[in-house]
Amino acid sequence: MSTMKTIGVDIGGSSIKGGFFVNGHVHKRFRYSIKQCKTQEEIFSVLFKVIGALMKNGVSYIGIISAGDIDPDKGVVTKCNNIPAWNGARIKDRVEERFGVPVYVENDAIGALIGECSRHKRLSNITMIMFGTGIGGASLINGKIDRTDMTKWGHMELVPNGRECTCGKKGCAEAYLSVTALKSFAKDMYGESILTKEILERYKKGDEIAKTMFSQYAVLLNLFLRRIDEKIHPELIVLGGGIMESKEVFEKLVDYPKNKYCFSSFGGDAGFYGASKLGERRI
Repeated sequence: MSTMKTIGVDIGGSSIKGGFFVNGHVHKRFRYSIKQCKTQEEIFSVLFKVIGALMKNGVSYIGIISAGDIDPDKGVVTKCNNIPAWNGARIKDRVEERFGVPVYVENDAIGALIGECSRHKRLSNITMIMFGTGIGGASLINGKIDRTDMTKWGHMELVPNGRECTCGKKGCAEAYLSVTALKSFAKDMYGESILTKEILERYKKGDEIAKTMFSQYAVLLNLFLRRIDEKIHPELIVLGGGIMESKEVFEKLVDYPKNKYCFSSFGGDAGFYGASKLGERRI
């Protein structure tokens, strides 16, 4: 059996993380923050650092997923609300020029969905939701990735005339269910900035403010899942992104048929697992 070596990279709103894979199994991980990056070149510098730390002889290709709207054929970021400096980034050309191997680029939620599809091969209708700096969403419908605006779930209206979203509209799911939104709610309620990890810990310890906050979050989360179900009737909705690794918290909050949703098989690593498969499945 021949050995297939690949690299999968996930460019998110706060960090770039990646993995080196051999025959589909991760052998090395690397992560670096981009919170301090102000320019596109600074982000590329971190991207090159992450890939360089993972690069080995014999790598067949590099798969990269990124927040924002992506032209997968050109490997260009056409729009990225959560990382404005990343607009127009020519990821494919820059990375191929730097490392000399084929590069495949895709939207982050689509990439994560591709990873999850490898664990649910019998299903042809799956929706992936990534809860991060923003809300990434993608759907497999009748065996094919839907690339229309209909399945950009993070920007589906959840609260009529509600909070302003990064996309310019009001009341989007992202404005209420993203990690950014959760931290904003926490700051309003506690009067200070709190890390997501600390918010979750307070909830687990029975903190009354945290309980109130997550009770409100749960109402909107369940509304979100029902709205998705009403629109496309997926066989399965997968909940992913780093925050959903706290499964013990969120499984108590989700009021949705247990046979119709699950948490990501890969946890917070779903993105770069999916990215590592981009060269195998061009859809």
